[in-house]
Amino acid sequence: MTRKDPCCTIPNGLMGIRPHRRPPRSLSASAAGSPSPAPGLTAARPRPDHAPPRGKAAATPPAPAPQPDSAGRRDRACLRAVFHELGVAHRRYRARTGHTVTPALRAATTAFKQAPSLGSLVPVAAFLDELGLLDW
Repeated sequence: MTRKDPCCTIPNGLMGIRPHRRPPRSLSASAAGSPSPAPGLTAARPRPDHAPPRGKAAATPPAPAPQPDSAGRRDRACLRAVFHELGVAHRRYRARTGHTVTPALRAATTAFKQAPSLGSLVPVAAFLDELGLLDW
């Protein structure tokens, strides 16, 4: 005899079975600390190490590999810090004088931003040195 429960009906009219209680654990399994599978079922196999993750772990991207060129990153960070200081000096100059950025300086800064290197920072510094903004 089956019960008619509206929450267990399947759209095409078939009845689903919903357990109301969990089956009791065997005394030996609860003493060991591991649950036993339900009668007729086998325990789940452990996932191999090469299997792809499921659920939320699959949605997170893998951590980026560490970059071997830490000296190059440090150099670029130092160049960007100098570039930032040059930018602060030039913004103060523009605020004091009311001048706008010239196309030559804009081209030099764009070149540095696209490929930060000492060679691309030199034209920016030279332009600011011509304005007398650098203390040597």
